Amino acid sequence: MLRITLAVMALVTTLLADDVTLKNGTVHKDLTLLKETPKSFEFVTLDGRKLTLSKDAIAERIAKPTALDEFKLHRRRLDLKNKDAVLELAMWAKEKAIAREATALFEQVLKLDGENAVARNSLGFRKLEGKWVTEAEAAKADAVKQEASYKVRGWKKVKEKWHRPIDAFRIEKDMVQVDGRWVLPAQKKKIDDGKLQHANGEWLIPEDKAKYDQGLRKQLNKWVPLTDLDAVHTEFTDPWNLRTDHIQLLTTVRHERAQKILAVAEDIYAGIAAVLGEHPDLHDKRGRLLLLVGRGVKSYQQLGGAFGASDREAEHSSGYGVFFSAKAGGVAGGASASYDNDDDDWMRVWVGHGIAHSFLDRFKTEEMLDERLVEAFAGYASGLHAGSWQPTWWQWARWLKDSPMPEAGRILYAATYRDDKSLAASGFFLHFLQKKNPVAFAEFWQMFAMGRGNAAELMTTTAGADGKLDMKALDAEYQEFFQKTRAAFRPWDK
Repeated sequence: MLRITLAVMALVTTLLADDVTLKNGTVHKDLTLLKETPKSFEFVTLDGRKLTLSKDAIAERIAKPTALDEFKLHRRRLDLKNKDAVLELAMWAKEKAIAREATALFEQVLKLDGENAVARNSLGFRKLEGKWVTEAEAAKADAVKQEASYKVRGWKKVKEKWHRPIDAFRIEKDMVQVDGRWVLPAQKKKIDDGKLQHANGEWLIPEDKAKYDQGLRKQLNKWVPLTDLDAVHTEFTDPWNLRTDHIQLLTTVRHERAQKILAVAEDIYAGIAAVLGEHPDLHDKRGRLLLLVGRGVKSYQQLGGAFGASDREAEHSSGYGVFFSAKAGGVAGGASASYDNDDDDWMRVWVGHGIAHSFLDRFKTEEMLDERLVEAFAGYASGLHAGSWQPTWWQWARWLKDSPMPEAGRILYAATYRDDKSLAASGFFLHFLQKKNPVAFAEFWQMFAMGRGNAAELMTTTAGADGKLDMKALDAEYQEFFQKTRAAFRPWDK
């Protein structure tokens, strides 16, 4: 900080400036009087602007030395070849908002030292790839880099702005929201006119909505009580076909149980969408994510056989109760398949894995993605609840309660559908990385969904500094996080 000596202060006491308070409460400081008329004062501000104030509007006027006067006195004594002294006065002028004078001195500093970071930053320069550039040049470079990032993530440019694929689709189709649901303009008109009402993931005509509300469902063009249909939908030749806004469930389980599975699927979907955004073709021909759930393990094995193998079809999927099949559903974009054994914890784990695989496949087919990271993300998804990572009692009791946690650097590389504990561990590790850097975490997975990125990049972008990662420090931080979580952990379902 520049120190103005008492001698200098004595000289400026005769050079008075004004602090003026208006009747409306506005305060103007460090004004230099230029001219006075019977009705007004004309001042000049520190940054050189002229300001005319009516005398009738002034509540109080206090004369005092101006910072600009102090600056001018010290500037006359300044050695312009002394870089440190010039920089000191420039910083003082900047602090006092004497902008033009400060700028001139910063420019003088650069004449003496072109690499001076303080002067460069004060004049609006930024260092980009080892070179000093103007803010405009930096902004242009940032825009080019950002545009490349958008393209890699599959975003589209609509009306001069970049949007996620799903948002671009909605903008292009002029879709609007009704009660939190996106609809086409023609649908909105019918909804506004009372011709469509929402129920079970569908917009229905009022007559059908009334039947739904009465607990009836259409079967062979007849309205039948729900309680009578559990005995009908026992085979996949004629399963329950239930929907939410994002999930389509084909199942042979009881209707009451099917509704619970649907709620779990929507819950997990919301957690995944918080990271990746809505999947890109929700409103397109592929539509909702397709989930098939059989009644018992035999039906699960039958599904596997129907899609290409005796127990599981896809190479990139969980092997203990759920698999994703790109072949299932034809043009619908594949399906995840599982079975229900009336165990809520297992069901949530299986549904979470299946929805994660189906979700990622809507961006890029799984053979284009790193298998271990796909499995790790599925492990993460299986613990999602109410928008955050909150595993169930089963997950806690099976691995978090007593099991040691592997080193941070090994967890993602060990994730495999052949070992459910590795998926639970990788899910917790992703939870740690998300907590550490939620923005970088989301950006990585958006890139990953488009076929880019690996485990090392995930850890570096979320936990590194300047593109480097101290793995020993990361593991120490992670193990501490794990122990604290273990000590305080209470499963949400208990």
